[in-house]
Amino acid sequence: MNLLNFYKKNRIMYTITVHGDCMSPTLNNGDIVHICPCEQYYAGDIIVYMDKNGVRYIHRIYEITEGRYITKADNNLYIDENPITYDSIYGKVVL
Repeated sequence: MNLLNFYKKNRIMYTITVHGDCMSPTLNNGDIVHICPCEQYYAGDIIVYMDKNGVRYIHRIYEITEGRYITKADNNLYIDENPITYDSIYGKVVL
């Protein structure tokens, strides 16, 4: 079990560093954010998730449809191409 899965399973808050500017101006490159694994996530939450290729993202939930989460980076014009599932989410950013 990797560390992120351990935190998620045991609902332990942890911190990570933001890389990139896709969530600017809300989150900026180098910001340190607290991540809280939750039982439920809502549209508007900023979440950390891992895609099917193992790449970690910090994006905002734009919409929830049929149990799938549609995400979007604040600094992008369009929603992300592939919706994600609850199991892909490691937690939400607590500002």
